[in-house]
Amino acid sequence: MAKKRIRPKRKKINRKSQRKIRESSSFASLCGISELINSRGIFQCIHQQVKIQQKKVDYSPTDKLVFMVLGIMSGCEVVFDVNVQLRVDQALLRSFGYDNCADQSGIQRTLDAATEENVAQLESALKTIWDNHNMAVSLLEKTERVETIDMDLSGMPASRKAEGSEKGYFAGKRNTYGRQLARILVSRTQEIVSEYLYPGNMTSCKVFKDMVYKMEQHLSLHTMEQRRLIRLRFDGGFGTDENINYALWRNYHLLAKVYSWKRAKALASSVHEWVDISPGTDNRPRQAGWVSQPHRYGRKTRQLAIRMPGKKGKGYQYSVLITTDIDADLYTTVDDYDGRSGVPESSFCQDNQGLGMRKRRNPLGAGLDDKSAGENLFHEVFV
Repeated sequence: MAKKRIRPKRKKINRKSQRKIRESSSFASLCGISELINSRGIFQCIHQQVKIQQKKVDYSPTDKLVFMVLGIMSGCEVVFDVNVQLRVDQALLRSFGYDNCADQSGIQRTLDAATEENVAQLESALKTIWDNHNMAVSLLEKTERVETIDMDLSGMPASRKAEGSEKGYFAGKRNTYGRQLARILVSRTQEIVSEYLYPGNMTSCKVFKDMVYKMEQHLSLHTMEQRRLIRLRFDGGFGTDENINYALWRNYHLLAKVYSWKRAKALASSVHEWVDISPGTDNRPRQAGWVSQPHRYGRKTRQLAIRMPGKKGKGYQYSVLITTDIDADLYTTVDDYDGRSGVPESSFCQDNQGLGMRKRRNPLGAGLDDKSAGENLFHEVFV
């Protein structure tokens, strides 16, 4: 006879004492920057430009979008967490000018009421915020040297039924559904120029041209003369012949890695002299050498082959870097490319750890259609 399962008793929580404890916020740093956010009117553009057709009772629809932003910055992984994470933090709410917070169900209804027009309005508002407060545009207008812009793509696991969620490549996870987050950053200012969610089955090489187009719109790079002082730095996932030639024909400088490992091995065979360089991220020794018979692209380039011992101790693994800087020496080229791990890759790591982006598998809960404007609106705010 099977034993009867006895459920453990739940520990009772004293709601009054819990409320009293949260009078002092555990997010002091977020409270500290609230004065700067309020003084610069960061959220005012959203209040002025986004018009969601929904009746106002206690809070306007745009107030609920602000609550979403504060929620995710305070550790909420799903909309429901607003009830237990943000609503009880009175000090945090007061620092942003609110006495209380909307219920998670009210925030959810606001998302459900959103339309594609509201998504476009929010995109316009975010563009206004960028135009008013970024440092990158003025830097690129005044600079006389080539500025580096990094491009990268990172997988974001999601619910199988979420909009744009497709089975694709996600590091360390097989047969996983999700989306791909494309991000463009200015290396010197560490600012995110543009980021956009693509279906999970999209690869870096397929979204490259669209990413370049979005970057040009945000940075107002409309002429060949403006683009000649921009260097695009990206990894081998973007480095197909079509994408490299596309960037070169648009007058960009490049520091990129070749897409095909077979071509990298063939190009490495023409290296006359290998030189020891600093180890890679996995501490394996590396050597580099200039390719004497480079592949031909739309503009003149130099190509640098890098090799390291295979993980099983057999043979070498090869990669090839392409640069338009004809005068750069070998060590500078390698160090410049290695520097990309400190910009886009570290920004993804910080967001994944600090904001829990990869934990947000089904942020809107059940009940939304696959093609929901509310989910688009959610990701415009959160991502």
